[in-house]
Amino acid sequence: MRSLLVLTIIVLAATLVLADKPAKNDKPKTRNPYGLKDIEDPDGEDVFDLLKTFDLKGDAKDANAEQWVTDGTEGTRGSLDGEWFERWNHNGQAGWNNGKSTTKIKTVADRVYLLIESSNGQFLMDLKYDKKTKTMAGRYRCITHEADTGPCVFKVVDDERIDGSWRGVGRWDFRRKLK
Repeated sequence: MRSLLVLTIIVLAATLVLADKPAKNDKPKTRNPYGLKDIEDPDGEDVFDLLKTFDLKGDAKDANAEQWVTDGTEGTRGSLDGEWFERWNHNGQAGWNNGKSTTKIKTVADRVYLLIESSNGQFLMDLKYDKKTKTMAGRYRCITHEADTGPCVFKVVDDERIDGSWRGVGRWDFRRKLK
């Protein structure tokens, strides 16, 4: 009788331990559609502070006004989703740092997620999109060096152009040429 009680306790304990472990195929749920670790506090106060000082007009005099993309990419007019090219620099820097490959943009409700293969690493962006003002604001994070993170703000100029600023210290622009 005693051995049956001990066996029952062991079986119950093992069941509880195994029930608490996720299956090998279970991936943690993420907000972002890429299944990467989510960015903490994408709508932090520093994002709001940068948004208050953001002054990109999206006009013809802007550094991103000239179409610098030569290769066409898939996408749909009226949607940000698709492949884009990116480039960035520090304020006052003469040249641009171009991405290694196309950036993937996906929209989920009022959030826009970018997966970027930049010249200096792979980045994830989590941005809130205000369709009325055509402004996106949020946070970027380097995937391989998580300490490289900060606020960023963008102006959606049209279906082929997004002008942006990261941390207020540089430009981060996106372009595409729809096929």
